[in-house]
Amino acid sequence: MAALLALAGRDDERGRGSKIDLAEAIEQLRGRVAVLYQGGRLTGPRSRPAICGLLDQFLVGLPYDASKQSWHAKVALVRMDDAEENAAWRLWIGSRNLTASDHLEFGLLLDGSSGPKARGQSIPGVDELARELVARAALPDSAASLLKTAGEAKWVTPTGVRVPEVRLLRDSERRYLPVAPRGVEEVTVVSPFLHPRTVREIGSWGASNCRRRILSTIPELARVYAAQGNPLAGYVELLALNGALQAAEEAELDESTEVEAGAERHEPGLHAKLLVARRGDRLTMWVGSANATERAWRGRNVELVARMEGPATLYSGIEALLGTARPVTLEQLASIGAVTRDEAEERLEAARAHVVATWTGRLVHEEGIFRLACDSPPHSADTEIGLLVGRVVGPMQVWPRGAGTILLGVVPPAEQTGLVTLSLRLADKEVTWLQGCSVHPPLGELRDRAALAAYLGASAFLVWLRSLLDGELADGDASGPWDASGLIGRAEPPDSADQPEQITVEEILRSWARDPSAFRLTDQRMRDYLQEVILRVDPADAKSAALLRDVGAAWDMLRSELIGSA
Repeated sequence: MAALLALAGRDDERGRGSKIDLAEAIEQLRGRVAVLYQGGRLTGPRSRPAICGLLDQFLVGLPYDASKQSWHAKVALVRMDDAEENAAWRLWIGSRNLTASDHLEFGLLLDGSSGPKARGQSIPGVDELARELVARAALPDSAASLLKTAGEAKWVTPTGVRVPEVRLLRDSERRYLPVAPRGVEEVTVVSPFLHPRTVREIGSWGASNCRRRILSTIPELARVYAAQGNPLAGYVELLALNGALQAAEEAELDESTEVEAGAERHEPGLHAKLLVARRGDRLTMWVGSANATERAWRGRNVELVARMEGPATLYSGIEALLGTARPVTLEQLASIGAVTRDEAEERLEAARAHVVATWTGRLVHEEGIFRLACDSPPHSADTEIGLLVGRVVGPMQVWPRGAGTILLGVVPPAEQTGLVTLSLRLADKEVTWLQGCSVHPPLGELRDRAALAAYLGASAFLVWLRSLLDGELADGDASGPWDASGLIGRAEPPDSADQPEQITVEEILRSWARDPSAFRLTDQRMRDYLQEVILRVDPADAKSAALLRDVGAAWDMLRSELIGSA
């Protein structure tokens, strides 16, 4: 939700927004935004507002079997057109997931432009990246064709910095670890997950006097230390973050579960992925999503990495990151011993990977009654693990083993969505996530209007209209934070202090005189939402319903006079 608010320019300085901000963001971005994510890793608190069901139109789950490979790339590609259709671009590449995590991250932001006046460098690989993202995003042709032109853009990089390539690592092609730059004098590895072979190979970069450092977590360093062949022998400094780290005696997080770990752990930790080589006063850096693991560089994960070249002065930022860490000795690692894993958690993760990779769920509805059907029962082969299913919010129900279909019951239009909640349970442990489904017949804009009308209520709806008429963002307190309400449905009668305020004829005429386009946009929202909002006003709140009807009647009269009844 925070990303949608930001893309629509409706977020505040804290990255949050109001109910009307979210409503306008959904209206503006429908059919223009897609968020790709690894299937099974869409998580959040069970207390989420039901309006989150509208995210189904923006989310594209990729059903990789996480036990073997994952969609692990972290990237955002945005095109913005001005009134003259000049294109400006933003490209983010790094380690950050779309989560509320406060882990340490590292990324690269590039500004681009297209057209005859564009300045900057062309970056090999951007065209391929854009086409791959578009192919997976299932956006309408109008939006997809625009994004495909990213390869024509020129990109502005920080002073003295070049980006020779952006490299999308896919499972369908030959993969390799970068080759060490000739004459490298210093190497730094930053990665929360490690593989002995990858660590050993990077530890052989450069001559014998090359200074090599590695920053990771204590459990990962201990695990690599215990591997055969002494993989850490080539490093002169081993570093781990100060502060809250995963305790050595705890089970390690497997790289395949990294996305969810970033979303659910609240203590600061390490999530940056960085490989740096220095020769004299020049640096070569590989930044992006790839950990120092075989799964990332030679395996089947989909990763994105940018190679940067620049002056050694860039090292100051890396030194600042390393300065937050503390040195770890081989003796300390030897004393830790083997890091054990929780067997139940491993079984649950294997079951989740199976369910996601084989998922064929489709929501079929008729006259508001929904059932969820799969081509075959979606359960794990592990018979001790139970499967539960529910709507985005509300109670869960057991999905009987051997059944391919389950009835979800009557779902009001305002609560219909292509997302369901799945949960796997083993004894006292559980993993839960939101799972996307195809919907038959498809849900459309009418569902959005019903959901947003129920979500806003009369008061916030009028605040929305007034903000559009004024051409200014309304005070967020006027409609409340976007996540303030829980279940969508019929609103409670408002207190007298919260009664909706009438929109006057004078306000409407001022808006038309100042900016007819703002009036037309408000008119579109009025046509789309007024009757839906009236339908959902609580019967005990007759005053609000009457006020909305009065506003509608006055609006119809003025519309006829100002822009015609068409």
